[in-house]
Amino acid sequence: MEKTRSKRVGSSSRDARFGFFMILPALSLMVILFLVPFAQGVLYSVTDYRLDRPDQINFVGMSNFVKILTQDKDFYTYIGFTLFYVFSIVILGTALGFGIALLLNKAIPARGFFRALVLLPWVISASVMATNWKWILNDNYGIVNQALQALNLIDEPILFFARKTIARITVIGIGTWKLLPFMTVVMLAAMQAIPADQYEAASIDGVTRLQKLRYITIPGIRNVVMMCMMLQFFWNCNNFENVWLLTNGGPYYATMTVPIYSYMKAFSSSNISYGSAVSVIMMAVMIVFSILQSRVEKRLNT
Repeated sequence: MEKTRSKRVGSSSRDARFGFFMILPALSLMVILFLVPFAQGVLYSVTDYRLDRPDQINFVGMSNFVKILTQDKDFYTYIGFTLFYVFSIVILGTALGFGIALLLNKAIPARGFFRALVLLPWVISASVMATNWKWILNDNYGIVNQALQALNLIDEPILFFARKTIARITVIGIGTWKLLPFMTVVMLAAMQAIPADQYEAASIDGVTRLQKLRYITIPGIRNVVMMCMMLQFFWNCNNFENVWLLTNGGPYYATMTVPIYSYMKAFSSSNISYGSAVSVIMMAVMIVFSILQSRVEKRLNT
């Protein structure tokens, strides 16, 4: 009996070692691509490292952070727009995705085609997405302005990327369009995981569609939706390419987000340490929101 147990223990330990060696290449790649740059960025944030004098690096402690938080008024403006942008696209994407998921969860004609169609914004690369939208919304030859003028809805072309308020609305709309497929697919999968007998029992009891939605569908997908919203919050707070490729943070810094600001400080101004400190502060903000979200979720589940 003891021999059998020892054989099982030896076999499980060998399996564990084999599994570790199997994931070692991917783990090493993650360390190289993510953890090393992260540690390097944190290290640079407490120095005065600049690209125009790379040989002169001095430890300055928290001075970069103090300067950002006490003297850099632009930072608060940009972090405010970043949070507004992210919350807007996540809330809009979740609401619209929920509606589309409800439609695709029903037996409608060509449902498979529409399910594939909704994935298109997700699979299109950021550069192709930005190029297409800049062409579609162009004030001279864009099809949107041409259609609106042909219908006599506007007298002159709308400058989607040249006016502050319109540019902000535009990047939020395109960001929502880009996020929408992920939320739709996730919520559709969560809806299909709800047992059908719950709806059948509710129908027998004379429950209305709205009551089914409120008491079966929404509670059944709530945890999945909350998790996905949090993931999208983190991803879009760190997202650089979507807004950068559309507006470069303009016009007049109206669509400047923290990742773009960090990039411009680090490379356009050659101040790597300052740009790294901006990123570290943004990371701290996301950690705070993560803690708040986890506490809210615990209260909802109790």
